Amino acid sequence: MEEKIPMWVGVPDGGMTEKEKKNPFACKLGGRATYPEGELGEAARKAVEEKMTCDICKDKMYLLAQAYCPVEEYDRILYVYACNSSHCHEKKYYKPWRVWRYQQKMKDYEEEEEEEEEEDVEIMVGKAEPWTFPEIAFDTFEEPKTTGTEEEEIKKAESASKELSNEISEEDLDSIEKSGCANLADEVIAKFQAKLMKCPNQVLRWGYGGKPLWMSMPPSHNDHHTGTSDVPESIPRCSCGKPRIFELQIIPTIVYVLKCEQHLKPTTGVTDEGLDFGTACIYTCSEGCESEGIFEEYCHIQPPPRK
Repeated sequence: MEEKIPMWVGVPDGGMTEKEKKNPFACKLGGRATYPEGELGEAARKAVEEKMTCDICKDKMYLLAQAYCPVEEYDRILYVYACNSSHCHEKKYYKPWRVWRYQQKMKDYEEEEEEEEEEDVEIMVGKAEPWTFPEIAFDTFEEPKTTGTEEEEIKKAESASKELSNEISEEDLDSIEKSGCANLADEVIAKFQAKLMKCPNQVLRWGYGGKPLWMSMPPSHNDHHTGTSDVPESIPRCSCGKPRIFELQIIPTIVYVLKCEQHLKPTTGVTDEGLDFGTACIYTCSEGCESEGIFEEYCHIQPPPRK
């Protein structure tokens, strides 16, 4: 029997201290990317900044998430960028995204750590700078176990949705409908929502070699390199020649957490609504390239179901 890879979910965890903002291994949404000190980190920063532009509008993209994802003997950081323009996502939904993987050999950081008494004080989310989203920390933990069968979970999701529709405002309902999440008649979307119900405030999911949570009909391609039907046929191999596998998924709830429509780029038009997508699944090298450095990875986008 194939071993099931556990999924970890990321949930917003409030604002960040200045020290946390400077820590490259801190997990966060928005803000500006931070890189490890040294020549390797500086080379990574330059490589990313040279290419962090949208392929459609040619404007700078926004940092959506910076996730520390260690694997075996490597410290790894995934930098996920997206254009904050609904016009670009409507034209070619896969073009306004870019993802980089930074990795270096793990080091012993014990000597650098200082024991400090942490005060239980809530850190407020600061104002976003131009061309950025608000900087918000996120915490990760293993996804809660499911109770009951998949069919029962789907029924719960549909029932909860009906109850929720009686409690939220017409404005909220309109927003949900526009996002494409209201079509619960679609079994795939029902499964998507049922899974999210286990942790409703999740904004991303991580599981190196795991399976993504599709929002619309999943790819039918069966990749003989990975033995899974969850690898879309369009996923290119890594630059090192090895096949890529699923690692990280961005959930559309992140749009509401970051309030993307309130942080539009200065060059945007009046009809622009900001970042718009169904779900983003990031695929990285199955062998980790077996070296240190910065590597661009692949992001498979599913548009909102209405499209």
